[in-house]
Amino acid sequence: MRLAGRRLTKAQALKAQADEAQADEAQANEAQANEAQANEAQANEAQANKIRFIEVQAK
Repeated sequence: MRLAGRRLTKAQALKAQADEAQADEAQANEAQANEAQANEAQANEAQANKIRFIEVQAK
């Protein structure tokens, strides 16, 4: 009986570790999405600057 209790505790610990790894992965995915969004914003800003430059040249 005591051995079964230890195995259950180990199984619970492994599940907690797996849950934590899954949460870490979700957080990493969110960080990657945020970085992609920041890169897109930077590209949009560069495009806007390019348009402003062209508008100034056209005057």
